[in-house]
Amino acid sequence: MATTTAAEVATVRTSKRKRNRVSYLDDDHFDVLDQVDDEPAFEEQEDPVEEDLDDLSFGTKRGRGVKRRAAKKAKKTPSKKEKKQKPFRFLDLPAELRDEIYELALVEPNGLTLVSRTKNSRRSVTRGSISITNTKSYYGKTCRRIWYSQRIDGSQTSIESHLERQLIPNLLAVNQQIRFEASSFLYKQEIVLDDTSTLFQFIATIGPYNRKLINDIVVRGWGRGRGVTRGHNFSSLTALAECTNLDSLYFDCDVGRYYRREHKKLAGQIYRDGHFFLEAYATANGLDAALKVVQFSERQFAKDRYADELEFDQSKRDGFENELERLMKKGGFKVRTK
Repeated sequence: MATTTAAEVATVRTSKRKRNRVSYLDDDHFDVLDQVDDEPAFEEQEDPVEEDLDDLSFGTKRGRGVKRRAAKKAKKTPSKKEKKQKPFRFLDLPAELRDEIYELALVEPNGLTLVSRTKNSRRSVTRGSISITNTKSYYGKTCRRIWYSQRIDGSQTSIESHLERQLIPNLLAVNQQIRFEASSFLYKQEIVLDDTSTLFQFIATIGPYNRKLINDIVVRGWGRGRGVTRGHNFSSLTALAECTNLDSLYFDCDVGRYYRREHKKLAGQIYRDGHFFLEAYATANGLDAALKVVQFSERQFAKDRYADELEFDQSKRDGFENELERLMKKGGFKVRTK
């Protein structure tokens, strides 16, 4: 009985070794999955209807997972973001190049033209245009009160506007070094103001540091009548007392209308309104410099201001300076001797 049992066991073992291998998936299906790994994710797939039930129950589920992984692999790797370049340090530029930038940002080639402006109930100045009237009886900023005489004379009105560049004065607020280097570019250029009221507002807003930098001022209108504009003649010239580095205070307009002893009356007018400025300037630069710093248009000292062609009369200019010197000494100004 033991022999029979051993033979049966041997027969069973032998049959197991000869048994065919059981496979739940066809080898061809694995080949398809291998191809999916190597191809892009958007490749079209075979119709699942043609596959057998085993493929639909087990192989398809596995295949989906593999295909999803293949899709992720097929995506292009995002390119590395370029590092943002830091802005260069402006102060590291050569001094000559910085000066060129300052000039482009702060200097108007034909002069900085300023007019009065009221914003948020505050008086200030801004860049703008000036209407100029030129007749035989009047020259300067257009004034409504003398419109009738302008019509009789055949007035010629022109617009003065120097707006060739868009200036960036806020550049001075970046830091102390830039302010120190660039302030002179803004304030040492020719500054044209439409009248003495604008001159007063301009000087009042720039502060004591910048007042020392001003070199060249041009005024296109003198206050007339008995109103506020005439009072600003005195206020504006008094405010100039701190501008002791001025090279020229040029009144490019008519200052008063005097028919007799014109040069002496003109000197009296300038001294009454500007004695504080004249004395401060003379103290800093000398009496002779104070007498010459105030300049006028050519028609102010013309031999005949009503002529078609004006001819400058040097004797009238000399008479103006002599009278102004006499008034300053009479007022108590003493010439300092070294």
